[in-house]
Amino acid sequence: MTKFTILGRTFNVYEILRLVIIVGAYLLFRPYFLKFMQKFQERDHARPVASGEENSPAAVGDSVTKSTLVGDEGESDGEDISWGAKARRRKRAEQKAFKQLMEEEERRRAEEESDEEIAEFLDKDS
Repeated sequence: MTKFTILGRTFNVYEILRLVIIVGAYLLFRPYFLKFMQKFQERDHARPVASGEENSPAAVGDSVTKSTLVGDEGESDGEDISWGAKARRRKRAEQKAFKQLMEEEERRRAEEESDEEIAEFLDKDS
């Protein structure tokens, strides 16, 4: 029987034939499997949302349509898609808190500078 060595492992003709059949079947049936799963997913997203299923695919999939995904990339800011809404809210809250801290720091510095200027004028007069 003929044996082949590929990457340090020896294969006989039956093992190579078996590998070719498995890979060929995968490549042949993969598109059909993906279409089947797509239909299953669309059906799941189309069903009405029952109470208590806020995070189910049917609940979050309604706002994502092909038109929102294919639309102009320059005009979209990501707000029309419900994915990552919590992360966007958290980021906005962090930015708001950071902005408030920066404004407080600027006010404090402005007060210190004004106090220094007043003290400087008082020292000059005396």
